[in-house]
Order: sequence, then C-alpha cells, then structure tokens
Amino acid sequence: LTITDIDFFTKRISGTFEFVAGREDGTETVNVTNGSFTNINIITGLPDDGSDLMVAFIDGLDFAADEIVVIPSEEFITVQGTNSFTNEMLIITFPTGTEPDVYNFTFEGEFNATYFDGTNSFSSQNGIFVLIQNNAERIRFYFNFNAVTEFGGDIEHVVSQGLLHFNL
Repeated sequence: LTITDIDFFTKRISGTFEFVAGREDGTETVNVTNGSFTNINIITGLPDDGSDLMVAFIDGLDFAADEIVVIPSEEFITVQGTNSFTNEMLIITFPTGTEPDVYNFTFEGEFNATYFDGTNSFSSQNGIFVLIQNNAERIRFYFNFNAVTEFGGDIEHVVSQGLLHFNL
C-alpha cells in the first residue's frame, strides 16, 4: 500500500496497492497488481471504536454529518444526519422492530430516505438499506439510494456508500 496523496482539510486520500490473495490452505493464490484508489473519504473514528458517525457520497462528493439525531417512536426510527457547514441533511426512516437484514428503499414506504441539499428535499425512489445492528445500545447500517423530487420523477441525486454507526 502506497499513499500518494492525503489531504486532512478535505479529508481525502489517494494511493496504490498490490497484494497476493490466497486460500487458507495455500493451494490457490491470485496476484492483485496496479490497484488504486482516488479521493476516498477519510472517516474520523473507526466503525467499532464507539464513535458516532454518518458518512456518504452524494453525487460523488463527500458528506459527513457533524450532528446525528435519532428520533425513536413506537412505529419508526428516524435517523437524521446534518452537515452544519453545507446545511445538507440525510434522513433515514425504518420500522422500529426491524431485524438486521437487507431492505429496499421506496418513495413513501416503511423504508425510506431523504436528502436535503440546503434548499430542497429529495426522496428515495429506490435503493438499499442494510441493517447491521438495531438494539438498545447501537444502530448500525449501510445505505444507498437514488433521490427524486416526486414519485417516478427523474433521478436528481445519487447517494452512495452511506454508513451510520450510532450509540444510543
């Protein structure tokens, strides 16, 4: 692994890598060469170190929430991540008793997401919600979705590589 560029102000890192991958018994190996990554978001904290974080790419640009609020009710859990510098917000809603699994986002269904760009709101037309943990101690999930202004409308924004880790 070679780090070719790191910018702590924009929280981006680039580099190259190569390695040999193999099975545990050593009978097969594969050489991975000329690997690279460019402008990957640097996440503050590690997913399992107890840090609260919500990050994603919105239209290929970094989003990192500096404020995360979880609003539980008897029917739904709503997670709201806000970047106070850009006034952007991501809101994810899912049923309170949801067990870890993979679910589909819809426009107005039980599993839905919203992106607020500081002026307008865009709802999930489709996408994936992967719940990892939902209990009294922590909520953890991955997400991505295409955001539209109206049901069946054109895709306005693409939210990808979303990640939330929140301690209750």
